[in-house]
Amino acid sequence: MKRFYKKAVAMPAEGGFCVALDGKPIRTPGGVTVLMPHRALANALAAEWEAQADEMKPALMEINQLVNSAIDRIAVNPAAMVEEIAAYAGSDLLCYRAEAPAELCTRQQEAWDPLLDWAETRFGVRFAVTTGIIPVSQDALALQRIKAVIGQDDPFQLSALRAVAGLGGSLILAMASI
Repeated sequence: MKRFYKKAVAMPAEGGFCVALDGKPIRTPGGVTVLMPHRALANALAAEWEAQADEMKPALMEINQLVNSAIDRIAVNPAAMVEEIAAYAGSDLLCYRAEAPAELCTRQQEAWDPLLDWAETRFGVRFAVTTGIIPVSQDALALQRIKAVIGQDDPFQLSALRAVAGLGGSLILAMASI
């Protein structure tokens, strides 16, 4: 697809911020005008559009994809996305450790235990940790608390959280990074 605009700019709009291409607000594939609650997100999206060369590559516009997903999919049914994201807590990668070699076990402990400690301090939940790949059951109350926390996020936060949790296999890591 050829680039069809000269300038992409983030700008205030009623209810938040939008990105305009040559003065016209962009729309999602579903036809909804893109309206974001955070200026930083609008700036990042505008920069992504502005960075497109003569030949546009929409498949490589990750922020645009996350924003479109937030508006067209997640905002329509946020509860379904909360359920999908919360499921990662039941089998969080940080809770599954290697049995050997000792150096790897130490690296996992040093890197992952502080994140689990953060989750306990921040959300009042402690996750069970095991070695190997045999599933370990997490405390139902801990899972409910995490789900309640996620349920307070807006569709844009949910979109980012889902992407990061999916990439790393860890909801705890995603929550700590967003």
